[in-house]
Amino acid sequence: MSLLRLWQETGRRFSLDGPFWPHIKVICPRARDDVRKVTIRQLLQHASGFKKVHDCTSRKNLETLLTQPLAYGPGMHYAYDNNNFYAARLVLEQIGNVKYTSYVKAAVCRRAVTLGF
Repeated sequence: MSLLRLWQETGRRFSLDGPFWPHIKVICPRARDDVRKVTIRQLLQHASGFKKVHDCTSRKNLETLLTQPLAYGPGMHYAYDNNNFYAARLVLEQIGNVKYTSYVKAAVCRRAVTLGF
């Protein structure tokens, strides 16, 4: 939800159907060719194809995951996996030049309060 909010706020200056990896390659420079094709939308839809090996809790964990072969082709299968959200979090931080928690509090939670949720 946060990444979609940023997408709207920035006038859709990045594509949801573009690969996510170019946005984080500065912090996770190594990734397999098949991983580099995973789109932002596929991350958000849990259709990245990441192997479920462990939950990423650090950039180092994510980079290790990105060097592993995908379990299936991007967009071919839905499988809920927190690693998709962790990757999306880093994309948000890099595109928005923000810290995730601060952004969520400011852009999402306060907006919900304003709307009466």
